[in-house]
Amino acid sequence: MKTMVRFGVLSTLTVFIAFLHVVVSKRSVSSNVVWAVDCGSSKKLRAKSGFVYQGDIGHSANSKVSDYSGSDDARRTPFRFTDEPNVYYTERHADGSFTYHVALKDDGNYVLNLKFAEMWFQEEGKRVFNIKIGDTRVVKDLDVFAKVGRFAAHNEWIPLELRKKQLFFQGKAIKGGVEDSGQFMEIKFEQGKADNPMVDAIVVFKGTLSDTDYAHQERLRTHWNDFLLEKEHGERLTKLKEKRRERNDVVDVEVEAEFEEVVEGVDAVGVGLFHELSKHIGVCLATIVSFIVLILNALYGGKVESSKKLKVH
Repeated sequence: MKTMVRFGVLSTLTVFIAFLHVVVSKRSVSSNVVWAVDCGSSKKLRAKSGFVYQGDIGHSANSKVSDYSGSDDARRTPFRFTDEPNVYYTERHADGSFTYHVALKDDGNYVLNLKFAEMWFQEEGKRVFNIKIGDTRVVKDLDVFAKVGRFAAHNEWIPLELRKKQLFFQGKAIKGGVEDSGQFMEIKFEQGKADNPMVDAIVVFKGTLSDTDYAHQERLRTHWNDFLLEKEHGERLTKLKEKRRERNDVVDVEVEAEFEEVVEGVDAVGVGLFHELSKHIGVCLATIVSFIVLILNALYGGKVESSKKLKVH
């Protein structure tokens, strides 16, 4: 009973915090997306952040498509550093350089998010290319395998500013960055030191880096093992709950011992998740959590951690 109360309280807090974070993040990120394509794909795809990738448009005629969705090698290997691997199974490339023309809206700040995954080569140095906007090179000597290895997501984040039909990067004007109308930006994937350039998806956000899903993508990259652990604990708990229901009132010592072990793991993951999310949610959410803790203490009569000990970093 003590375990169930503890598990129920912490799980409630963790789920509530995660739910608020996801809802707020999805609404804000989704509304900031002004252009998104799943390169090489003819179908729409909804992102975890809530926005929709359109089928591939805006590319130059000399480019080609590679589709790895039917590759046994790709499907058999766990994809790393992303919670939406399907966007990486198609790519656009060329035997030389190729371009995309991407729609912009009004003057202001933008963030260009380019998504890559090395699906073919199995060692670094085999594919190295550059990325230009107009005549300005914004990424030099990109080797995706050297960054993350094979079958793993890599993001490039490029802050830009559009001002009176002129595009700026790091405070400097980009010649040829936008067409005369000021509505389309030219992105060039430039052939570099080895093989041919490619790209898996393109997303344009209105605003600065904080208005994108950068924090979420970085958490996946830097806390990948934690993400897998959360997923593993969730799957194990589901199976154990099914076993408990099947046993009804008969106590299975082994099942109960395993349940206790997994609950301890969920506790640890939950606490880690709380601290991670609290960094992004801030004082307002911490106040809400404190209020919920007081309510749960009153309901359960348990020893829920005092909200005074919770700190927002």
